[in-house]
Amino acid sequence: YVGIGIFEEERQKAYAFEASALLINKAFEEKGIEYIESMTTKGNEASNRNARKLGGRINREEPIISEDVMEHWGEEISKEEIPCYVVYGIYRK
Repeated sequence: YVGIGIFEEERQKAYAFEASALLINKAFEEKGIEYIESMTTKGNEASNRNARKLGGRINREEPIISEDVMEHWGEEISKEEIPCYVVYGIYRK
């Protein structure tokens, strides 16, 4: 796993996109990796946009809260209210 975090005052300068592109290209070209998954939260528009710009296609959405926890809370928790991860697949070209 590799995570990229950008200080708030440095956001919207394309640093996350540039760093992601460099890491992905290195993995594809130097390590021979054919497929990478990128994961972000559903509401993080900047990260979702970057994943799409990098060629990512949505593979699946996963609730942040596990099924076990949801079952435990039953009716008290609505699946529509639970934030989700969005998992993108990026293939080597």
